[in-house]
Amino acid sequence: MLKIAAEFGTTDIVATPHSDLTYRFQHELVSDRIAKLCAASNGVPAIPSGLRLSLECGKHRDALACPAKYTING
Repeated sequence: MLKIAAEFGTTDIVATPHSDLTYRFQHELVSDRIAKLCAASNGVPAIPSGLRLSLECGKHRDALACPAKYTING
């Protein structure tokens, strides 16, 4: 899919895993998987990380303390 996106001129695709009461956000795992995707696609398109964060999951305190973990591309 990344190859097709690049062939059609896509330069960036933001990875937006979800975090809620069912799915726990694992920053290190997400970063590792994005790094592997970038390596496999030679960095084209770029894949900055983001997050769909449900405030119901209790992450709001951590998001306030460590906002770079939860913003697009840190």
